[in-house]
Amino acid sequence: MQKVLFIAHWFPTSDFPLKGIFVRNHAICLNALCDLTVVNFSIEYGKSLRKIDISRAVDKDGLDILEIRIRSRFYKLFYYALKSQQRLLKKALLASDIDVQSFDLLVSNVLFPSGIGTMRLAETFRKPFIHIEHWSHLSGFLSSDTHRKEGQVVLDRAKSVIVVSELLKQSMVKFCDPAKVHVIPNVVKSYFDYAPKVKNDEVLHFLAVASWKSPKNPFVFVRALEEIAKTEKRRIVLTLVGDGPQLFEVKKLIKNTELRLPGQIANTELSHFYQEADFFLHGSDYETFSIVSIEALFTGTPVIGSRVGVLPEVIDDSNGVICDNMVESWVDGIGAAISRNYKHEMISENAKRSFSEEHVRDLISKQIASNY
Repeated sequence: MQKVLFIAHWFPTSDFPLKGIFVRNHAICLNALCDLTVVNFSIEYGKSLRKIDISRAVDKDGLDILEIRIRSRFYKLFYYALKSQQRLLKKALLASDIDVQSFDLLVSNVLFPSGIGTMRLAETFRKPFIHIEHWSHLSGFLSSDTHRKEGQVVLDRAKSVIVVSELLKQSMVKFCDPAKVHVIPNVVKSYFDYAPKVKNDEVLHFLAVASWKSPKNPFVFVRALEEIAKTEKRRIVLTLVGDGPQLFEVKKLIKNTELRLPGQIANTELSHFYQEADFFLHGSDYETFSIVSIEALFTGTPVIGSRVGVLPEVIDDSNGVICDNMVESWVDGIGAAISRNYKHEMISENAKRSFSEEHVRDLISKQIASNY
C-alpha cells in the first residue's frame, strides 16, 4: 500500500469543526486507498503573541493526523511567514517520528500556503506530489500576490492538479498545462439521505444554509420571496441555518415571510432540515463549489441557486433552477420551481452518482494510479 503525506491549512479543528471539511472528506477517501498521514497546519486567531501546539492522534474516522496549531493576534502575518512555517513543519515531523523519505507521494491542498510548503518539502526529499485546489481566489493570487511566482512553480512541478469543479478548471488552465488538470468534486457524506416529501397545501417551505457573510447573497432571494408572498395564497416559511452579520439586514427586509433562524447546526443534524424543505435556496456572488446545494440534492430537495460555482454544471429543469443575481430573475426562478412536479427520489439518485464518497474515491484512485 502506498504511503501518502497529505498537507492542508484548511482542515477542521476543535474550535472550528466546519473549517475545510471538504478537504477532510477528500482525506477520508484517500485513507481508504493508501497508508495516509494528514498534516493539519492550522493558523488561527489567539489572544497571545504566539502559541504553538503540536499533537498527533487518530480520529474517529481513522485519520492519522499531525496537528500543528499556531494561535496569535497576528495570525495573518504567520500565513505569509513561509520560511518559519517550513522550519516548524520539519521540526514537527521529526518530533512525531514521521519520516518524509518513507512516503511515496505528497498531496497539497490549496495553493497558498499549503501548495508552496508541500512543493518545498517535496523538493527537499525528492518526492512526487499532487496538488488539489479548492480556492476561489486562485486567479487573483496567481495574478497579483507576492508569492505568485512560487505558486506558479507548484503548478508546473506537480505531477497532477486536481480541481473540484469545471469552473475552477477554467481558471486553472490559464496557468497550468491543461493535460494534467482533472476535475474531482467534493464529497457529500452518506448521512445526507433521501426522504419522501410530505406535501402541505398551506405552506411553502424554503431553506438556505450558509455562513451569512459576503460573498453569500441572501438578499436577492429574500426580496424575491417578499414579492411572491404578496400574491401567493400559501404561507411562505424561510429557514436560514447558520450565523453571520447578514442576518441583521435580512431581518429588516422580512415583512410577508415567516423567518426561522435556528443558528448553527452540526452537519450530522442537517439532513432533516433539507428533507423537510420544499426547496433549497443558494444565493451567492461567488462560489468555487457550493457543497450545501449538493447536500440538498442528496435529500431529493430541488435547488434554486445563483449562477455561480458548480451549480450551472449540475442544476437543470429536472432538479431546480439557476438564477441571475437580480430580484426579477429570482422571482421568475422561484415561480418556475413552484410550478414544476419534481421527481425527488430521482434527484437524490442522480446526485449520489456524481458526489458520493465511493464515486470520488474511485476518481482519486485513478489519479494516484496514473502517477506511478
